[in-house]
Amino acid sequence: MKPTFYPLLLLVFSCFVAANPLKVGIVHFPPLFVVDSGKVTGGSVVETLEKTLKSASLDYQLLSYPAKRTYINLGSGIIDLHIGLKRNINYHNQVIYSKNIVDTIQLRIYGFGDTPLPNALTELRGTRLGIIRGFNYNGNLAPLTDPENEKYITAINSHNSALLMLESGRIDLLLDYKSPVDSELKIRPMDNIHHRTLENLDLHFVLNKTRPNALPIMNLLDASFASLFPERVRKIIKTKEETTPTL
Repeated sequence: MKPTFYPLLLLVFSCFVAANPLKVGIVHFPPLFVVDSGKVTGGSVVETLEKTLKSASLDYQLLSYPAKRTYINLGSGIIDLHIGLKRNINYHNQVIYSKNIVDTIQLRIYGFGDTPLPNALTELRGTRLGIIRGFNYNGNLAPLTDPENEKYITAINSHNSALLMLESGRIDLLLDYKSPVDSELKIRPMDNIHHRTLENLDLHFVLNKTRPNALPIMNLLDASFASLFPERVRKIIKTKEETTPTL
C-alpha cells in the first residue's frame, strides 16, 4: 500500500481498536525522556512517541513514574504502553514488542581518574559498583546482585548523584547510559571521567498484552511509525543486513 493511503487507514482502524486512552509510562532519561517535578515536559523520544500516537489517532495520557514502578505497572496492566528494552524481568512475559526500533541507547561503564575499566560485565564482580536505582539494565544485573556480590553494589537515586559519588571515590565504577550521563556532564563537566561502551540496546514500543485489542494497537503503532519515519526503518534494515554474516 502506498504511503499516501496510510493516514486514512490509520484513522479508520484506530476508531475500532482503542476506545479508551492509552496510559503511557515515562521514566526520566534525558535527553530522550524529560520529566520535571513529576510532569513529562519533553525529550526526543517523547516527541517521536507523541507524533506516532497522534498520527495513529490514538488518544493517550503521559504518566511519569520512577523506573521500577513503571516496569511493574506495565507488567500488571496499570499502564498500557512504554518505550523500553526487551528482557526486563518486571514485564517481559506480560507484553508484546513493536517490530520497529524506536531508538538505541548505549550502556557504558564509567570510571574516574586512573581507575581501570573492565571489558565485560562479569569483571564488575567484587568492585564497588554504582547503579541507578530501579534500572534493569536489560537483564544484565542478575550476575552482579546475588547474595555474595550484592554487598559491593550501591543503588543511587539519580544520574547526577551517581556521578558525584564516582568523583568523590565513594564508588569505584558506575554502570549507566550514555544519554543521561552526557546530559549531566553538559551541566557539570568532569575532566577525569572515562568510560568503556559495553552494549548498544534497542528501544521498542512495549504494550501490555492484556490491553483490549493489544495486537491491533501494536500493528497500528508500527504502521504509524514506519509512515512517519521511513528513513529510520530503512537505516535499521540496512544496518542489520550489513552485520548479518553470509554463508
